[in-house]
Amino acid sequence: MNTSQINSGVNNIVIRNLPESANENVKDRVNSLLNDVLKVNISVESAERKKTKSGTETA
Repeated sequence: MNTSQINSGVNNIVIRNLPESANENVKDRVNSLLNDVLKVNISVESAERKKTKSGTETA
């Protein structure tokens, strides 16, 4: 990864098997996972759940 990729804001990550809860804010859940659990000082701009090929949801 080069500096232009980092500064462009087009970096994506996939998190599998993040438990889903009612009325959740996915962005807040991902930020909490990264900062509080993994102790990584990163703040995501957006997050969304996607359907897998099997039809189940993933964050």
